[in-house]
Amino acid sequence: SWARAFALRFAGLALDSSVGGCPFWRPALECTGPRGAGGTTVRRVSPPLQIVSKRATMNHLSSDRSYRVGFVATRIAGTDGVSLEVRKWAAVLQRMGHECFFLAGESDHPADRSQLIREAHFTHPVIQHIQRQCFGREHRTPQVSAEIHEMNWVIKEKLHSAISRFELDILIAENCLTIPMNIPLGLAVVEVVMETGIGCVAH
Repeated sequence: SWARAFALRFAGLALDSSVGGCPFWRPALECTGPRGAGGTTVRRVSPPLQIVSKRATMNHLSSDRSYRVGFVATRIAGTDGVSLEVRKWAAVLQRMGHECFFLAGESDHPADRSQLIREAHFTHPVIQHIQRQCFGREHRTPQVSAEIHEMNWVIKEKLHSAISRFELDILIAENCLTIPMNIPLGLAVVEVVMETGIGCVAH
């Protein structure tokens, strides 16, 4: 309805019914800085979110074939614990015949196997703003909730894009579902898994 569309537009979302004649939710805006901050840039995100039909789900995984595995994290670079763990897992999976790809705010893996999602990084200005507003207090404001949902949709669209680009079968979520360093990233991973049925390991 027009009322629902208006409410979602106010929250930073848009309703797109051009994909297969069915409604798909997509972010209307991409924010590069916290609301009210000087120099904040907002632009329309395109193309619209599209749901990808997956070749394998957690209920249909086979041990006799190779899979295309996507690691998801805030950062996969350097010598921090998560990055070292990803490198170790990727080495083992590749020896088993699987292909590995890297979806993160920062990656030092080959560019043709990496999808940079800058909003996934814990140093992104909007993410840092959200963190300051969500911890050390008992409540968060409706404005902060709207920012969380906006960033969720931005990250989710880019995750869908990466799944399509690399034709991923499985995601391995590194810390982003267990440690709240980037709340919108965690929400986005959960929703992508629910929307696609893609296999996922929460590590």
